[in-house]
Amino acid sequence: MMNITVLKNGLIMALALAPLGILTIKHWMDGLFILSSFISIVILISRRALKDHANLFDIVREPWVLAICLAMTAPFLAVLISQAIRQEFEISYFDSPARFLSAIPIIVALLATHKNHIAKLNYIFSVTVLFTFVVMPFLPHSGWSVAQPGRMTSYFVDPLTFGRISLELAVISIFLPLSSAEDARYKRLLVALVKVCVLVCGLILSIRSGSRTGWLALPFITLLSGMYFFRVSWAKGILLSLIVMGALGYATMHVDTTMNRRFELALQEFKAYQWNAMNQDESIPMRISFLRIGIDLFELKPIAGWGDRGFKEYINDEKMKVYSSAFTRHYVLTAGFHNELITNMVRSGVWGMLSTLLIFLVPLLYFSMQWARRKRNIYAFCGICFIVFEAASGMSTEVTNLKFTAAYYAYNIVWLFFQSYRYDQGSNDFSSC
Repeated sequence: MMNITVLKNGLIMALALAPLGILTIKHWMDGLFILSSFISIVILISRRALKDHANLFDIVREPWVLAICLAMTAPFLAVLISQAIRQEFEISYFDSPARFLSAIPIIVALLATHKNHIAKLNYIFSVTVLFTFVVMPFLPHSGWSVAQPGRMTSYFVDPLTFGRISLELAVISIFLPLSSAEDARYKRLLVALVKVCVLVCGLILSIRSGSRTGWLALPFITLLSGMYFFRVSWAKGILLSLIVMGALGYATMHVDTTMNRRFELALQEFKAYQWNAMNQDESIPMRISFLRIGIDLFELKPIAGWGDRGFKEYINDEKMKVYSSAFTRHYVLTAGFHNELITNMVRSGVWGMLSTLLIFLVPLLYFSMQWARRKRNIYAFCGICFIVFEAASGMSTEVTNLKFTAAYYAYNIVWLFFQSYRYDQGSNDFSSC
């Protein structure tokens, strides 16, 4: 059996490198996440990995470890149950859910081999944003990067996903501790400067993508930040959120004319939407109609679901024709419903709805309880911020529908859960810088 130290170091290296090429190198995130899962399985097979534990089941029986692991199985079970009810089998539907299953051995292996949180992992978001910013000009001009002129993205990532992930990584990176209170002042100042650079680079990438996805989360992140770092009340936190978002919105509108036009257009389209008449094939009206079509389809088959294209013969239902054009109705057959919850409700019925709620709410409940127990658990705070970002993004696009985005979500739940779990058990404290 391979030396357990080599395996442990290999696991941490794979996890540290996994996000690096998520937006710039195709299959990078997905491949390294699967590699991390494989290494974890090898570690768990080796009894030497458990020398500090009486029994592997002692780890799994921990209530929150068990809850997170069960939540990670939910997407797989949702697809399996709905397909069994429909009496069909499509293996491609399991691609993304399999990434959540892959997270389970990683969680258990980390807890089995590391008694303390791993501070070196805190650098991964910052390095990823800076790496993405530097290499973007050198990527191939093909695929998505030329499909929508004027919007920055890479050749294999759509602008919505590119924009939201850039924003998430940049904002959360400023919260992750990169230095301790005992470090020299010059080092802490250097870290602060790096964080500012990371935030600016991430905002530029997100704004240049032309994507509004994920920006809805910023007022809530500002509110949470005020409560965490400054211990402000809800009222003061809301006021702080309004001030920060007002200043950021004003600056964005005057610096980036593309973003300005897109926000103004979104507002105009929303006001013009007709609930009982035909709507134009424009961004906001189409998204609202997607939601209505999805709900109508869910009501028709709430238990079995439809799969991805099983509703093709029902897409011209008279009820749907009232508010949506033929183009809008057929768009969902190829591009989905642009909403995480609705997509899974249509695909897998009530089982898809439950699985979506579980993968969001179970980690959110854990991080919230950790924060309540120990006010300075920075990883619990970052976990909440991540889920808020993903939930806000999921309102306008599917955030776990692709293999690499499912791996990205599962990856962040894994490492933030582990860091928060071990940090709460008493490892060394870090400053907020």
